Formats: sequence, structure tokens, C-alpha cells
Amino acid sequence: MQVDELVGFLQWLDKEVRKPNLVNLYQQLQAVLNQISQQGQPKPQFESQRTALLEGVMKPNLELLNDSQLRFADKMGLLNLVGQRAKDSIEDVLYKNVIDIATSAQKIGQFHSTLTTILKKTAQASEGLTDYVEAAPLDYDEALVHIRFQRDASIKNIVDLRQWGDAWFEIGRGIALANKLPPEEIKVIGASRGSLVYDLAVTYAIASTLTGIILLVLKVADRVLELRKKAEELRGMRLSNDKAAQELEKEANQIEKDGQADVLSTLKASKNLDGEQGNALAIAISKIFDFVSGGGEIDVHIRRDQKAADKPLDQKVIAEIKQSFNEIKRLEAKLLLLKGKTE
Repeated sequence: MQVDELVGFLQWLDKEVRKPNLVNLYQQLQAVLNQISQQGQPKPQFESQRTALLEGVMKPNLELLNDSQLRFADKMGLLNLVGQRAKDSIEDVLYKNVIDIATSAQKIGQFHSTLTTILKKTAQASEGLTDYVEAAPLDYDEALVHIRFQRDASIKNIVDLRQWGDAWFEIGRGIALANKLPPEEIKVIGASRGSLVYDLAVTYAIASTLTGIILLVLKVADRVLELRKKAEELRGMRLSNDKAAQELEKEANQIEKDGQADVLSTLKASKNLDGEQGNALAIAISKIFDFVSGGGEIDVHIRRDQKAADKPLDQKVIAEIKQSFNEIKRLEAKLLLLKGKTE
């Protein structure tokens, strides 16, 4: 995660978690559970505290975080304390796997303590950074494509820089032309060091086409890796005849070979393209295959305060982008797991 991304995350944490005083909601529920667990004490109800906490953990808008920031939040344990995972854990502690009230109080207390520690440590980091580093401003009108060059798709030298730079020129050009837009419509608004990151400002239409292609590409990669995983398992059994494993590997190679044509055919069916536009889109799909299969990551973010997003057509496109992107993240996580078992 880049420094300006960290500053942005710390600002989000302050606005979405610290200022709403989510820590206090955990503490209030813990206190009433402790009171209930004490023998001889009146048995107060804790429904209001439970409801307040469950509503509170769902209020932080996780969609405002990019992929790197979400991974950082998960690594520090924050996603166990805010969002759907936190809601499920609280309900589990209170109803589904209850041992006794004292144990429930203890577990809610652990949640409270962990969140308190996270907020304390991040406050120290925020104090040290925000005076010197500003979060990157929103420099796009509709959608932002966040490209991370990493793993086998990383940039380690100027040869890699030219290779992936050319690839993303072809990707951008192909998708722009497929949407009847000039390539110049895609704006480069930022590039960072580390695991190199490019930020591209794009229209909803380009973002929608890009996420659609990535999703189709990942579905092909999912089928290929599943077959290769099965072939590897057969080889691990050390059978005298590994013909079955060879056939699976052959099928995986064929699916991979045919995948690009299938994706192109699917896209062409929904667009009326001339020869140049079709050829450009075919090249873009090929480059996306290379990038994604190499481990590169692409995030797409929608600007929430754009007035145009109030238009019914834009709302439909935005919903499609979000739905595709949720499925993309699921498939990416699955593919990383499969790659670990086949390499």
C-alpha cells in the first residue's frame, strides 16, 4: 500500500469508525452482559445494546476503500470488528454458540479491547503522517481503474516497463474503441512506486467493459486451474499410467487457448463493431489474459458524489460494475489458492 493510500485509510477510519464511537457500543453491550452474569443481580435486557452495536458495525462504508486498503484492514483485524463479518461474530457470540452469559461478555470484551488497540495504534500513525502527507484527491469524474503490477506481472526494469506499458496501451485503446470512444478518453492521473500502480480515469462505459472482460477471463482461468489441480493430484498418486493426467492437462491447454476467442465472441455479441474496433478489442483481451494470469490486479472504483450517477442508465451500469467486481474478487481469491496448490 502506498503512503497516500495509508493516509486515506487513516482518514476513513477516523470518519467511519472512531468518530461514530463504535468502541463505546461494544463497551455498552459488554457492561450489560457482565451485569446479567452476576448472580443475585437484576436481569436487565440487552436487546437495545445488541441492536445498537449490530447497526453500528454495519455503518462503516467499506466500499470507500480500495483493494490494498481492504487487505490492510483485514491484516490488522479490523474487518472482524466492522462490517458483515463482525455482525456474524456478534450474533454467534450472543445466540448461535452461547456457552453462558459470562463467556459472551468476555468475548464481546475481547472485541472491544481489540478495536480500542487498533484505534490507539492507528491514531499514533495518523498523527505522524497526516502533517506531512496528503491523501490523493479524487481526480476523476466517473470511475477509477487502479492497476497493480505485481507477481509475474510486476515491473522490475525498463524492459518490463515498456512491455506492460505497451500492453496497457493496447488494452485501453481496444476497450475505448469498443465503446466508440477515442483512446484519449482514458486519462492517466497517477502512478506510484513500490509494486507499481497506475491510476486511470475512465467513463462508466469503459469501466463496465473492462470489468466484464476481467470476469470472463477469470472464469476461463478458474476452469483451467481446476483441471490442472486435478492433473497434479493424479500425478501425486504415482500411478503407473498417467494418461488421465495428461488428458486433463491437454484439456486445460485447449480451454486456455479457446478462452480468448470465447471472451471476444461474447463481447462482440453485445456490441456493433467494425473491423478496426474488433481487432483492437481482440488485442486488449489477449493482453488482459496475460496481465491477470501473471498475477496483476485491477480495482475499479466508482465516484460516489457524481451527479450523473443519479441517471437511471448510469445507475444500471454502476450496479453491473459492482456486481461484476464482487465476483472478480471472489474468483481472484480462489485462483490464488489454486495456484498455491499447483505450483
